[in-house]
Amino acid sequence: AWTIPPGGPPREPLPIRDLVTDCPLALTAAFPPDAFAVTDLDHDGVDEVTFGYELGCRSDVSPHTYKVGVLVGATLYMLRGTTRIPPAGGPSGTFVPDVSFANALPALLAHAGDVWNRTDADSELR
Repeated sequence: AWTIPPGGPPREPLPIRDLVTDCPLALTAAFPPDAFAVTDLDHDGVDEVTFGYELGCRSDVSPHTYKVGVLVGATLYMLRGTTRIPPAGGPSGTFVPDVSFANALPALLAHAGDVWNRTDADSELR
């Protein structure tokens, strides 16, 4: 994620890289547009950038890996788990918050969880 300080050059404070290796099946990388947001939940003038993405390699209807991240400066908070397999209205995919959320503003975890619950539907099975 890149940041552009006022009057300064763009910089990448924390590179975010992920991948699926050695996939002989159907490879998926999907980025739900509704997962992207810029907020300032604690009103401190530092924006939080929220994003989500799905990765997988499969030939069946098992869930893919799904992650929702919230980048605050150079700190990344992540929810990690799996996509929700339809039918629509079914339970959300499961996630576990990283330990970094223990020191975060409670509203940050609530926000990430809300984004997860709105965007965790498996991209290939919607």
